[in-house]
Amino acid sequence: MAETKVLIDLNAAKKRQRHYETIFILSPALTDAVVKETTDKNVKLASDLGATVLRQDDWGKRRMAYSIERHAMGRYIFLRYIGTEECVRAIERSLKLDANVLRFQSVRLSDPLSADEIRDLVERAPREASSAPSVRGEDDEPALESSY
Repeated sequence: MAETKVLIDLNAAKKRQRHYETIFILSPALTDAVVKETTDKNVKLASDLGATVLRQDDWGKRRMAYSIERHAMGRYIFLRYIGTEECVRAIERSLKLDANVLRFQSVRLSDPLSADEIRDLVERAPREASSAPSVRGEDDEPALESSY
């Protein structure tokens, strides 16, 4: 009985396309031109690494739950894309090195995607709404706020 060896291609595992979201908070003192430049730089980085950018939203200046580097407000930028682990690491490294970025977080939304799933996400993404964060908790009641 001949044994067949099953080899795992580790390079193929690194090239799997997954669905990701990255949200980063920029300093509120930045001009619109600097915000656009920072966003475009990261979108271009993702595209250069083979990612498909599905959404790129500027949620504007919002009050943060706690101050970061003495800023109570921050400019929120949202990116949704299909890419590889390498792409996410490159974007996070770029954000980490940028002095204008207060915080960032990337979230993996799916397991490896098939070509049909990628096509479906690309078609559906422009119609989906992305909602900006709220400082208020879900348990906060508006009635209590208006009684003060």
